[in-house]
Amino acid sequence: MLQNENIVCLSNMHWAGHMTSKQQIMSRLAKQNRVLYVNRALTFLSQFSGNEEIPAQRQFKEMFQGPHEIRTNLFVATPPFCMPLRYSKPSYMFNSRILLIWLKKTLRYLGMENPIVWSFLPELGRAVKGLSKKILIYHCVDEHTAWGFWWNSAESVKRREIELLKVADLVIATSNNLKDSKSEYNSNCYFIPNAANFDMFGKANYADTEIPSDMRNISRPIIGYTGMFLPDTIDVDCIEYAAKTSGYSFVFIGKKLRRDFDLSRLEKLENVHFLGFKKPDVLTNYLKWMDVCIMPSTRSKLTDAVFPLKLFEYLSAGKPVVATRTKELEKYSGYIYLSANSEEFLQKLSIALKENHIQKASERIEIAKKNTWDVRVEEISGLIQETIKKRQENI
Repeated sequence: MLQNENIVCLSNMHWAGHMTSKQQIMSRLAKQNRVLYVNRALTFLSQFSGNEEIPAQRQFKEMFQGPHEIRTNLFVATPPFCMPLRYSKPSYMFNSRILLIWLKKTLRYLGMENPIVWSFLPELGRAVKGLSKKILIYHCVDEHTAWGFWWNSAESVKRREIELLKVADLVIATSNNLKDSKSEYNSNCYFIPNAANFDMFGKANYADTEIPSDMRNISRPIIGYTGMFLPDTIDVDCIEYAAKTSGYSFVFIGKKLRRDFDLSRLEKLENVHFLGFKKPDVLTNYLKWMDVCIMPSTRSKLTDAVFPLKLFEYLSAGKPVVATRTKELEKYSGYIYLSANSEEFLQKLSIALKENHIQKASERIEIAKKNTWDVRVEEISGLIQETIKKRQENI
């Protein structure tokens, strides 16, 4: 693992939000390095968007608190407001300048010199270009051009991302599709898929893991989903068909991240239960009492390009998994059940329930053990060390 480095993580997620790859990776690297985790900047319009996982009022207060150490060597900070329409040229130029000034000031305050700059955001090429650094990493976890917000066109997003790709020393892509598309602009691009915190999610297999009170009266079998509620990650038509046809109980753990995502058709069904967002330390209690876990995404440019974070989390819990068929998941078809439409989804649920026995569960747990965040951080550390060595040799 990397040691004795200064690392600046420019994240697209707030530290206190949904636990994703950014928090998992940085929390591990902070054990032997100093890490500054930078939350994504708010715009003046963020509080009205309905798309903020963390209340805008809280984030506004954090801007004035400066970096704070949440654990040894791990600092979290929220940068100043940025201009909306952040991919347009005027906003891009202005925001890059403001972020660069703020980063330099914050790094001086923390005494972090010559850091590894690690961006999960595609629009930071200009800002980080002006920052003194050891190397620049672009960690691509989404096809950002496919998010579909009218105020940031796919063309403008791609333009900014290409600018970052061309100046990055190392590009990490979480799916093969992303690797193929980003390699066109940077040959030092590697596929590193998402993973799971096995120690946490494996607790779902413990005999003493208690059933949560809000699940005790839900009839079995229970088909479960954990994560963010987005139009791309939950196929409402598919779930509605399965719930009405089967009579199975469907439990959703998480929260809606887009105000315009209409879940009312599911909320009206007696056998569909939305139990809200749960903290990571109790999430395994819910997983334990799910009979089958699902990844019912719609087919889109966005979902075809990502590697689902939930895959190895579910497998760590030993659960059978039914998912929408994508290119990235084909490799794991021996461990999960893939479907192409609503009818096949329901069929695979039935098969998964029938085949839910100890031998299958053991096989799922074993593949999960090979795909932990500890393993991924070691893989990424190797790539970073090699990239640093090559850059030093070329100076």
